[in-house]
Amino acid sequence: MKNLINKILSVALAAVSLGALSGCNPEPEPKKFSLQFTGYGPGYVSVNVTVPNATTVAYYISEEPESDMLDPEFLYVNTETFTTFYTDGPQQLLDYPIEEYTKYYVYLTAVLGDDLSQIYTYEFETEEFKFDQLATVVGVAPDGYKMYIKVPESVKKSQPGQPGSRAIRYTQGDLMIYNFYKSGNDDYFNLLYNGAKYVTEDTMIEYSDALNYGEAGIDVNEDGVVDGNDLAMLWNPIAPGEPVVFVAGEFEWMSEPDEYKKGGQYENRTYKVNGFSFPGGWADGYYYPCVDAAKYWLHYGKTIDEANNDDYDEETDDDSTSDENVTVPSAATKGAGIVGNVDVTSPIDQYWTGAFQKKVFRTRIPAKLDADFDVKVENLRSVDATLTITPKGEIYRYLFTVLDDGAYHQMLELLDGKTEYLQWAVTSYFSMYNFGMVEMVAETGTTSAPEVVFNLTDFFYEVASDRKFHVLITGMSGEIGSPQCFKHYTFSTPPKTKTRGPNVVVTPLPEMSSPYSAAFNVKCTSVANNKAVRCYYAANYKNDWIHKVNSSSSYTYESLGQENMFSTAELSDINSEEGYTLYIPTIDGETMRLVVVAFNDENISNGIDKYEDVTEHPSVADCVTPYAKAEDDRWNTLLDEDTLVDDWTMTATVVGGKQMKQKVAIKRRFVAGKDYPTTLPAEVLKTYQDVTEWTDEEIKGYFDEFQTVAKDYNANRLRGQNRLLIEGWIDDSQGSLTYFSPWDLFKHEKISISDVSSMFARFGPKIYLNVNRDMNGKDSLSISANKMFVSPVAQWSVPFYMAGKRAEQDDNSLLFQWSDDYGNWAGALTFPVTLSEDRNTITIHGLEYQSSKDAPAVIFYPNVVGVSEGYGGSISYVLENPIISDVVLTRGWTEPETGDDAEGEDGSGDEGEGEQTVPTRASRSASGALSPIHTPEFVKYSSKSNFYGLRKRVVMDGEVTTYEKVQENFDKFRKEHSKRIR
Repeated sequence: MKNLINKILSVALAAVSLGALSGCNPEPEPKKFSLQFTGYGPGYVSVNVTVPNATTVAYYISEEPESDMLDPEFLYVNTETFTTFYTDGPQQLLDYPIEEYTKYYVYLTAVLGDDLSQIYTYEFETEEFKFDQLATVVGVAPDGYKMYIKVPESVKKSQPGQPGSRAIRYTQGDLMIYNFYKSGNDDYFNLLYNGAKYVTEDTMIEYSDALNYGEAGIDVNEDGVVDGNDLAMLWNPIAPGEPVVFVAGEFEWMSEPDEYKKGGQYENRTYKVNGFSFPGGWADGYYYPCVDAAKYWLHYGKTIDEANNDDYDEETDDDSTSDENVTVPSAATKGAGIVGNVDVTSPIDQYWTGAFQKKVFRTRIPAKLDADFDVKVENLRSVDATLTITPKGEIYRYLFTVLDDGAYHQMLELLDGKTEYLQWAVTSYFSMYNFGMVEMVAETGTTSAPEVVFNLTDFFYEVASDRKFHVLITGMSGEIGSPQCFKHYTFSTPPKTKTRGPNVVVTPLPEMSSPYSAAFNVKCTSVANNKAVRCYYAANYKNDWIHKVNSSSSYTYESLGQENMFSTAELSDINSEEGYTLYIPTIDGETMRLVVVAFNDENISNGIDKYEDVTEHPSVADCVTPYAKAEDDRWNTLLDEDTLVDDWTMTATVVGGKQMKQKVAIKRRFVAGKDYPTTLPAEVLKTYQDVTEWTDEEIKGYFDEFQTVAKDYNANRLRGQNRLLIEGWIDDSQGSLTYFSPWDLFKHEKISISDVSSMFARFGPKIYLNVNRDMNGKDSLSISANKMFVSPVAQWSVPFYMAGKRAEQDDNSLLFQWSDDYGNWAGALTFPVTLSEDRNTITIHGLEYQSSKDAPAVIFYPNVVGVSEGYGGSISYVLENPIISDVVLTRGWTEPETGDDAEGEDGSGDEGEGEQTVPTRASRSASGALSPIHTPEFVKYSSKSNFYGLRKRVVMDGEVTTYEKVQENFDKFRKEHSKRIR
């Protein structure tokens, strides 16, 4: 009866010969293709082949003789099974579900150019398959292998899921991954965190990319057919010649693991049995390794009790003893099982009392490709070089990397020091992720991969001088499994000849600055012998720089200063006689600090961090911008009399129809003796004595500065710009917008604001009520929403800004500014405000917005929105109960009889309502509100978040190949893989 194979193979497998030979083996063609059948096993027929190059064969296997298959053309047309041989040698496989006690007939022909070879036949009758090891490599392919697990009879006889029952857990990975995870762990740990993979019956497992990436196959029914379930996961692609580590061990059932002794600190709790740790919260399962725990811990000089108490914290564990009804596993002292290939570097392997085996072997090693690479190093300098890699021969694709000597030896250590594994390592998944491999492939219509030219700086953030480098290249003639060639080329960079970086002078230009733009001149004065070849800059408010640098030792002026890179044209101006003029957007009346980090041709910086006082460095400068002034400085009853100065009731409707009320106040200035004391109170002095190391004179001087800044604020932020101050806003999230005045911030023991001027920028919520004059000379009111040039409404953990929100509940559109057709800032939003004739009602109206000329006008209502900038400049918005109506202020405030309608506080800030009402210790520079938002109007690079670390973009993927960068990649790799295991 005809029995066809159901899938087409693209690779050949190697095998262990298990059967007797019989049948006809024709004489091979001399010096060409030849084949000899050598045996069989469960799921395969093994052959010994000689191939001149990659050769595809068509074959047919049946349980009955098929005379038609003796015709090569008939066989080629009618079979469904093919495979390709890339290398000479024995133990290559034809895949087929071979069963015990069955007779088979094999027919095979090879595709030799436009011709077919003669028919090769093989006839055999199978016997019982015999395995004498726990794990047996049945066959290997370029992209995978077959492993047969022989489960001990004692495990088969145990009752699954019952106390004392056993299973064989298994795991696999390449040698680099194994050594990477082995650090500090024994093999039982790797078996425990293997994705819950175990078997209780004899099983054939097949790992192969050709089957299904992400899920390897397993022959559960032992019928030779891969069932394709998830009992064997293949997370990482397998490459030809890969050194594989396969580990299998016997584990005992653990019931109710949560009841065992807890260990570990804080949230990192584990459950400990006989000194071994198991993660808490797991369901019942085969977790306990069949190991002699007493001997194991004695190896480390401990008793089991001492091991159980390691890293144990009673304060975090209310249930420190095991439940008396829990059955602790028996430690499996029934005698050693099938143990082989013990690794003496993993001590626990010596003390397994159950079955255990570790196999180290390689997948099919590719044939040698008669080709090479020419590597040329030109323009070699201490910090760079130009490399050219030219394929010599028929190389369809190649992968390469450049490693410094430290990273190279790190790779070699993961390969157990075996340089013969380097060819594979270049193609491995682990190296792709951690050592920055680059792939070059022949273009469409061609057969040879192209030459590549690159600089060392394309691979390294910083090229080390006087350092040895390694170029590793693996080439192949085709797809996976095809013949390969390998090149290892070394060279060294020379030592540096200069001792200092370029001298770049930054000069503030107050005469060229405006209220909203700080001007600086940037000039290199050492062009003759120490030219700047690369320059970066960062700008922020002076006090934000101070706060940021003082907040962490990892922040330095030089590291933070490399936020934006000057363009080639700008750099040319910097090296010119006149220098380059840079404009930075800013809030008026602020001190903007510009830091320029410059490098010469030997990658030596201008050394800002070497200065104890960075302000003395010539590449650091401050520019104070003038205050903005109103167009007319006129007397006005609203501005110069207390016409509107009072408490007011703010009312608005929020999403869902609820009407919210809030007590607010209107001021035209901060008054000494009322809004802040004229002398420093003793209790505030005591607070500063407790939380700072300042002397009493310094504290009093800080208070004097507060009074000076308050007067400056009144004159320049309020009256000088024709503004009144609204203190407070609808507190829709009950605490996030509780009002804190500048004096509240000054005296609060939990506030960490480094300077007084920041207190007057961060206090709030505050709204500036603009007093305008229309074309007819009549006064009018408005409120500006201006993220670019106005301090935020408030800024505690995140900055809050005025913005527009549509009334529709399901429409989350927010409007912060007017934009041009390209999305650039084109002006501040202005919410119209009306004042009743009796001056007892103020209404803040929504504004009309048209997204295009033909679009209908949409009303956006005034809201206060929190803006949170995350990693990489991502932005999220905090708006819990959006306002969907005009906001009305009515003169006076009546305390409600109950607290249901009063959402706000009284504004004093003396007594907080809990932690949520207390401003957090946040850096003003961390959230971007008071930092400059770089727009195309001023600079060519736009950054969403100040101090966001822009680095030079690397041209190729292989960008982190120094020892330190590999360590960073290792951390990322470990985190990524920890998500995949259980």
